[in-house]
Amino acid sequence: MQEKALHKKPANKKPQVNKNPHKLPLFVYGKEGAILNQKFIEMLYRRLCYGDLKHLAPALGQVLPLRLHVHKDLPNRLNLKQRWPDLNKGDRHKIIFAILRIHAKRPEYLRAVAAPNSQRHDLDGKPLEPVSAEHRAYARQKRERLNRTSEISRKTL
Repeated sequence: MQEKALHKKPANKKPQVNKNPHKLPLFVYGKEGAILNQKFIEMLYRRLCYGDLKHLAPALGQVLPLRLHVHKDLPNRLNLKQRWPDLNKGDRHKIIFAILRIHAKRPEYLRAVAAPNSQRHDLDGKPLEPVSAEHRAYARQKRERLNRTSEISRKTL
């Protein structure tokens, strides 16, 4: 007699391959609920600086000091409502601030802000106003802190 198979063999399904690398999930769901997918934000930032979206905000790729309250200009430039119509305003703001957070922490950006006689620019790269002495000093302090932490991490490796 033939023995009965206890378990059915799984169907030969091919794994789904994401053919479009720009289609990363926007949110990752964890214990606390939905949080922004950091890989998605980094990919979107790279596309804004160097990729197919760099025409939307040239100043990001040129690493120029941005004008104050630039976060108000980005949603319209990126057409976030059209790209992700199901997102609410709060989630769209989270995306904008995550992109700007990555940009403002770059050593190149801090160097540009701390430079003497540096000017703030709009998203097109047009100079608008000088960077205040207070903001220059803060950028210098931030760069020094980043340098110290990178030296410490190099020593521990």
